[in-house]
Amino acid sequence: MNISMLGAGAWGTALAMAAAQRHDVLLWTRDVQQAVQMDAQRRNDRYLPELPLPAALRISADHDAALRHAQDGLLVIAAPMAALRERLAALPADMPALWLCKGFEAGSGELGHEIARDLRPGVAAGVLSGPSFALEVAREQPTALANHLKQTAATGLIVLVRAQMLGQLLLERAAGLHVQRAVDRLV
Repeated sequence: MNISMLGAGAWGTALAMAAAQRHDVLLWTRDVQQAVQMDAQRRNDRYLPELPLPAALRISADHDAALRHAQDGLLVIAAPMAALRERLAALPADMPALWLCKGFEAGSGELGHEIARDLRPGVAAGVLSGPSFALEVAREQPTALANHLKQTAATGLIVLVRAQMLGQLLLERAAGLHVQRAVDRLV
């Protein structure tokens, strides 16, 4: 399966590393210099400096290439909540998307699924969250992830998660997942 991960922070890099063990993964970063450095050094010195990137993991700063790569696969937005609206708005109208950010959008107070519903009604979408840490996922250590999936477009991520032996707690309500993860960050 082709997977494009939009965002090369700790969480995006960790999931891209895990997915690249079994899938064709393109990790997109908006910073051209970061893409060149990560590709040349085969590590993300900014967020996960102690771990080498898998040889199969492709890195790019070309947003259009990342969208093309995910066209018949899976697109995951690994950006902070402040960037979710912008990332969703930049997608083709019919492209399903998952995101990893949690909490409330500053200003609007909306949760991720509310932003997605407003911008892309009827398009398959979902959220994946902890309680896990990027380093645990990158090291392929046992961890738990929770998700809420609208429709079935996110089946690929379930396959990815299960293939990596990550436990999954399925939550029925997106709002509960967003609020739970936001509160966890405060505690």
